[in-house]
Amino acid sequence: MVRNPLTIDLMRQRAESFDGSSAYDSLVGALPLVTYRGADGVVGRVSSSVVLGRFESADAGLGFIANVESETEAVTEVAFDDPAAQWRTIHARFTQTEVVAGADLASDGSLTLGFAVGTQIDAARFGESLHALGDVLVFVTEDSPVFAYEPGLLSVAGDGALVAVIDESGDLALPFVTPFRADSLLADVPTLEQLRIAAQAPETMVDLDALGRPVTSG
Repeated sequence: MVRNPLTIDLMRQRAESFDGSSAYDSLVGALPLVTYRGADGVVGRVSSSVVLGRFESADAGLGFIANVESETEAVTEVAFDDPAAQWRTIHARFTQTEVVAGADLASDGSLTLGFAVGTQIDAARFGESLHALGDVLVFVTEDSPVFAYEPGLLSVAGDGALVAVIDESGDLALPFVTPFRADSLLADVPTLEQLRIAAQAPETMVDLDALGRPVTSG
């Protein structure tokens, strides 16, 4: 299948700009069964649900302007097409066919997933490029503050990056992350069936250090 490069290029560019540490080096660590506890005691998970399905289309969300000098309001919401917007959000419609792990968050079999994008992105074309990915596995989170402006609006974990495409043999690929990161994340679970098996494991807690890295014993 020919993939539309628009979304892949956009998300890959974002991934290439990230050089920080990560709490997990395998997709198993992004499953809802893993809870992380930070050095400050705050707990959380990478995803709330992992689902199979297909993106259908997308609509414009909102525009945002950073309030650099404000001590109370970090951003100001504006219309999507406001020329003053510094970044924008897009609402993508997703048809869910299976819950692989975690909670069933779908309403009537569908989810609305938010993406944060730059100011030059057309929402309809973005939706078309998501649809062109075909059948995908999406790690969904309920916890992103970026999309708290609309009740029921969910988002994709990993800042929008944890979307895996599935080929006819069930092999997974992660087009939204760098090749090096994709190799690491898929080393233990290169196929959908292996991820399904991993999702049946007991829940676990992982402690993190002040830099957000797993604490190792010994």
